[in-house]
Amino acid sequence: MFLWHLAWAALLAVAQVASPPPSQPPQQQANTPTPLSASDISQLKTKAEVGDSAAQLKLGRACDDGNGVSQNDDLAVKWYRKAAEQGNADAENELGVMYREGRGVEKSKEEAVNWYRKAAKQTNAAAMFNLGAAYYNGDGVAINDGIAFAWFLAAEDAGSTNGHDAAARSASELKDYQKIDAYLKLADMYEKGVELRPDLSAAAKWYRAAAAAGNLAARVQLASMMVLGRGVPQDFVQARQWCEDAAKEKYSPGSFCLGLIYLQGLGVVKNLTEAAKWFTRAVDQGHVTSTLYLGEMYWKGEGLSVNKEKAYTWILVAAEAGVPKAKEDLELLQKELDSRQLKRAQKNAMVWRGQHILPGLREAPGPPN
Repeated sequence: MFLWHLAWAALLAVAQVASPPPSQPPQQQANTPTPLSASDISQLKTKAEVGDSAAQLKLGRACDDGNGVSQNDDLAVKWYRKAAEQGNADAENELGVMYREGRGVEKSKEEAVNWYRKAAKQTNAAAMFNLGAAYYNGDGVAINDGIAFAWFLAAEDAGSTNGHDAAARSASELKDYQKIDAYLKLADMYEKGVELRPDLSAAAKWYRAAAAAGNLAARVQLASMMVLGRGVPQDFVQARQWCEDAAKEKYSPGSFCLGLIYLQGLGVVKNLTEAAKWFTRAVDQGHVTSTLYLGEMYWKGEGLSVNKEKAYTWILVAAEAGVPKAKEDLELLQKELDSRQLKRAQKNAMVWRGQHILPGLREAPGPPN
């Protein structure tokens, strides 16, 4: 079961790209301030001074806007920072804006980006938009239109009107491959949960967008998620269709994916001959993980005639590439071959590696999209 999940989890590939254009202003958290009285300010100060982050945020905004108190950037920063240091996402974004504009602090676009990132991780729509604007304008980070577009889409998902408008504008300026790269970037962010809160459903949404736009890696990744029921309902039929689409383009993970589907009988009648056919194609296309599956089928006579020499060839390739379980198989299989068979198998493995890739690096790439 572990290897079954591992094989599907291995079907992941992501990329990203970029270039420059016009400018997007930073966005503070949308708010129409209610006029505050002296009594309101006094109550906020009392709560803020004992560590209430919501009160600290409100007091920071009051100082920022001159609402109920004299406008004071230094005090605004003081209270934003106290709230931000407690993890208040709105305050993190507001503090980022202050750094970006150099109000109450020494101007630092890099520090602004750091605070936007903290807030964006908490699904703060304004901070997501501001990160997009930073990448769009080259504020504190290098200009990258694709990543800017990804953040604008994330902001739009989180309910930002500015994000929606910026995403539409960016989409009109980008080439198709840049938009696909942004979908993949966003899917990866949601899946890994480093830059955004993990959300497999959102990851699947953006893999689907990239897949629909023709990206082969996204098609196989989406199929993997459908097989495992990660972020989407389990759907073997649709998974097979995505794998077939990728395999038709001679994309090796697509062929491997079909091999797994027939090997396990997922939405189809289990067919070892068909599985062996697809694993063979994947191996011919340079897919390292497939070599273990093909080798085991030759070893056990599943879908193919028993051929321990060929089995050893493919399992050796897998073992040298660090494919899980391959080393253990190799030690057992080695006892079943004589020295001449071992030498021939080792030579054949070396020839395959020379024609394809160095084991332990990465799967041979599919054709460009």
